[in-house]
Amino acid sequence: MALIRSMLCEPQAKPRLAEIESARADVEELISGTFFLLDLGDGLGAVFDADGNKKIKDLNRVIDGIPIFGLCIFCRHDGQGELLSLEADELAEMEKLLA
Repeated sequence: MALIRSMLCEPQAKPRLAEIESARADVEELISGTFFLLDLGDGLGAVFDADGNKKIKDLNRVIDGIPIFGLCIFCRHDGQGELLSLEADELAEMEKLLA
């Protein structure tokens, strides 16, 4: 798979820009859990551990009423589960929104 530009958000920490592998297995290793992609509209998505609420992980944030525990990755997606890079303007906007 390829490297993608994304925004990583850890609980109680400032979001940070990062390049990550887009392969599902690599993402699951990064989030330490089961891959879940939440569609945020316009091709944007949040990826996090689907079972984070059953583990000892800190609450990260709540999006659309869905609690996210542990690391959360913000990126683009193709609608089929394939993760894509955020554009430069999206990275800057996400950094402001998530700070």
